[in-house]
Amino acid sequence: QNASRIFQWTGKNLVYFSDLDTDEDGVLRHYQRSIQGLVDLQAHLNAKQSAPHHRFIHITSKWSRSPLGCSQHEMDLILTNHQVMASFVEILLKFQRRETPYALTTFRIEDHLKPSFRQLALKPLNRSGIRLQHCFNVLGIEEYETGSWSFRQVGVYHSFDVQEARSTWVFLKGDFTIKTRLTKALESALPLMNPKAPKSTSHSFGETLEYHLLILQWCAEGWAEYAEDMESKRRDTTVLAKISLQQTPMALHVSSTSGYPTTDNFSREPRIEADFSLIQSLSRRVSKFAAFKSSGLFRNTSERLGRLPEPPQAMERDIMHFADLAFKKLQTLRSYAVEIQDMMSRIENNARVIESIATRYHNLVRSRTFTQYLNEEHISGCQEYVDDFEGQLHVILGSLESFRSRLRTIHDQMEHEGDAFNHILQAHTMFTADMYAQSTLRSADSMNDKTVSMHIITIFTLIFLPGTFVATIFSSGILTFGQDGEFGFGSDMGDWKKKPSETKAEVLMAG
Repeated sequence: QNASRIFQWTGKNLVYFSDLDTDEDGVLRHYQRSIQGLVDLQAHLNAKQSAPHHRFIHITSKWSRSPLGCSQHEMDLILTNHQVMASFVEILLKFQRRETPYALTTFRIEDHLKPSFRQLALKPLNRSGIRLQHCFNVLGIEEYETGSWSFRQVGVYHSFDVQEARSTWVFLKGDFTIKTRLTKALESALPLMNPKAPKSTSHSFGETLEYHLLILQWCAEGWAEYAEDMESKRRDTTVLAKISLQQTPMALHVSSTSGYPTTDNFSREPRIEADFSLIQSLSRRVSKFAAFKSSGLFRNTSERLGRLPEPPQAMERDIMHFADLAFKKLQTLRSYAVEIQDMMSRIENNARVIESIATRYHNLVRSRTFTQYLNEEHISGCQEYVDDFEGQLHVILGSLESFRSRLRTIHDQMEHEGDAFNHILQAHTMFTADMYAQSTLRSADSMNDKTVSMHIITIFTLIFLPGTFVATIFSSGILTFGQDGEFGFGSDMGDWKKKPSETKAEVLMAG
């Protein structure tokens, strides 16, 4: 159902065989071949009936999260021909096309050590039917360009024929790093081998443990460089918080309410890059305003006396930009912290697989189901190889624990410095509220001045309004003093005369 998301044949050679086997003269040689398609694969598998001493099958892809570079029919043929355990399909399904890298690991065992499994023997192919089988996947990290990391995984199937001393390996992805290392290991060890001496079970068994180490060492590489890169990103991201604690008005709030260290407490000078000019400019602009606040004239709105100086618009603009920048830095820091948590989980998953492999082989060489097919010399040899193998695995586990511990420290520092950003944003909110309060009070003062002016105008209007009203009545001609054209002397003096016609007109106009 998900075949199109798992397999993708692009016409490019992405399947490789690497065999360690004897030639026609019985001389041990290393053979490599790239597969060009299904027909070519069938021809290669049918070219020689007997199984090689060691066979490595590498199935790669175009990039870390793209489908496998082979067809489903090719994969079916490979798994069927080599009698791969069914549990390997569970790991195979994890290699489908995905947008985000896979972050879980698996380890499965399916040994055929009971005598009844001899019924599955294929003598012409040098397969006894008695074999060890397990499969697993591990997670790795690689830097593909400066500051950019590729999160990879490799799936591994391994079988070892106990009686024939032959091994088979299938690798899914893992880039070409593992392929190159295994090839070099084979080629460097080949001159040390007796080309015509039969390979003993204990010696072949020890070689398979060495190949395990090459794979497991790969999953422990790159973490030191990754931790160093994240530490650098942490310093670059949090320098704004460290500088702002002393050089911005927020320090007036933070220094009195929190116990965060200032820049004098840091062991190294913070690196100020793109944000330095903004911080320096902002600190100069707000210094006078901050000094005014600390002088005691600005405590709260109820204690304000007189007019407060108005902050420059440029300062307000820089403060808002500073807050936006602090918020973006906080978001960046949080994303780094989440990524580091995911990386620590990957390291822990790898460690669990390594511990499972160490326990598997430790118990195996002490198990009667395995040692019943070996003589005393081979049992002793296998135990020595396993003891050395366990020692090497403990070194890898120690390295992984060291990397995980360092990433944990970086993560905790990011969480601590994220709190500093939160204090800065909170102080910015308080500072912005103060600025808006000042603006509101200035507006209130202005409105108060305008209101007083309006009150004065209203009072003077009310004072002159009665005289204006009387003058308007007399000028209208509604009432007259004396007769028209007379001065009111004599018996008419002091009598008010009213004109009915003009009174009616006035009433009509008023109505």
